[in-house]
This record gives sequence, structure tokens and C-alpha cells, in this order.
Amino acid sequence: MGESALFFKNDEWGRVKYPRRYQGAEWIKSQRFSSKEMSNLGRDVADLLGDVWLGIYHMNYTSLSKVDWSNNHHIEMTIGEPLSTYDNDVLTRIVLLSHDRLIRVELNGIAPGYIKAIFHRRKFRAGDLWSRMPTMEQHTRNLRAVYGAAIDD
Repeated sequence: MGESALFFKNDEWGRVKYPRRYQGAEWIKSQRFSSKEMSNLGRDVADLLGDVWLGIYHMNYTSLSKVDWSNNHHIEMTIGEPLSTYDNDVLTRIVLLSHDRLIRVELNGIAPGYIKAIFHRRKFRAGDLWSRMPTMEQHTRNLRAVYGAAIDD
């Protein structure tokens, strides 16, 4: 099933298709956490989290129920599940898929074992720091220019 996410190009909003495999926004809507309409950002973040966690229903139900999915400026939530880069590659998926979908993710520690995640929409692939979100490939090239190649075993 193909879904789409908002992007900003040439001073207007559009939609870009991306493959989505797991339940996200539709599942959140079915739970009726709020009577408010889910924003475009809320929908895209829920779909992102659905793909990251292989179904958004694998996340903490109470945390999901406390999110204001109607906010179109930012989506904020508490995450209590483990995040790592390879063996449980949730952190890698968050980084990669958020770059693909122009969604900035900020992670802040709030208590032992808990992180606050804040999601903001980005408009462009290039430009000022507050509007841009390079692709993961572009960002990797920039980092490699500074830090060099990966260590081989």
C-alpha cells in the first residue's frame, strides 16, 4: 500500500509517495484518543512511527493516547521503549525514515528509561538550518567529509 507525505517545494505544499507497510495514522484514528481532527503532521508522524515500530500499536498505548495528534506545528510524545542502532534498529529507522519524509526528530531525556520525542516538519532539502532536511545520503556524505570512512573489520 502506498501512502504519501507532505513536502514543500517552489513555495507550495505537495505530496510525495512512499511505501508504507505498517499501521500508523489509521490505527490511531481507530482508537479515538481525541475528538480533534488529526493534522497532516500528526498523520505523517503516526505513519512514520508505524513503520519504525513495525506497527504503531507496538508502542506504549498510554503514551500514544496522550499525544496531541491535531497539532500541525509539532508532535510531542514520551517514548519508554529501548532505542538502538543495529540489533534492535529502531533508532536507525527513526533517523533514516525521518530524513526520507522531511520530519525533524528531537530526542530529550526526561527520566531514567524515558525520552521525549518532538517531531517538526521540514520544508526543503537545502536552505537555512531551520527549514532544511537533507536526505540521509546527503547527510552521510557531509559527515564522511568531516570524519572519514567507516572502520572496516
